[in-house]
Amino acid sequence: MRSGVPRSIRRADDRRGEASHPSGQAAREGRSRPRFRRRTGRRDDGDGAMIRSSIMVACIVLAACGGAATQNTPTSPSASPAQTIVPLAFTPASSQPLELQWTKAPAAYPPGADISVLEGDTTKPGPYTLRLRFPDRYTLPPHAHPNDEHLTVVQGTFVIGMGRSAIREAANELPVGSFLLIPNRTDHYAWAKGETIVQLHGVGPGGLLYVNPADDPRNK
Repeated sequence: MRSGVPRSIRRADDRRGEASHPSGQAAREGRSRPRFRRRTGRRDDGDGAMIRSSIMVACIVLAACGGAATQNTPTSPSASPAQTIVPLAFTPASSQPLELQWTKAPAAYPPGADISVLEGDTTKPGPYTLRLRFPDRYTLPPHAHPNDEHLTVVQGTFVIGMGRSAIREAANELPVGSFLLIPNRTDHYAWAKGETIVQLHGVGPGGLLYVNPADDPRNK
């Protein structure tokens, strides 16, 4: 017995003390146990704030883009700037029919043809455009060119055939407005039906290469 207190009472008091005052190990375990609820709550609050901020920024950017697109989109056809019509100005290389200057064709052509050079020089590298005027029944013997020849009939009828021999029955008539591309080194022959004007353009240097040297006027 201790101080006159019955042993049964002391044991009951001891058990109540142990219940109200946990042992040192239990207390340490309680202190070391993480408080998940509080930490989780703080983390959720931070993430929520970041998400709300991101949404606000995205809304501002979208609103700015929408405003810019609206400003760049014309509201009506009347809002388009007026177009200015500039009249065609003739340059030194442009000519009207009555302004063409005709001279005798080079010696490579049979006598009787006239030439008007619109631009360039057929004897030099580079583009050129010219017109040839032939009297009725003017004939070009079989020949070729060192470059591609682009031919347009401006007046009259130009009769042309392909081959190294002039076969009239095999020729074709080209009326006004006809166009013909003759590849380089392609033998052909031609004549005029009525006074005829043809326009030739290509990239120089050009020239005439007769199939029969005896047909070349320069050899006569």
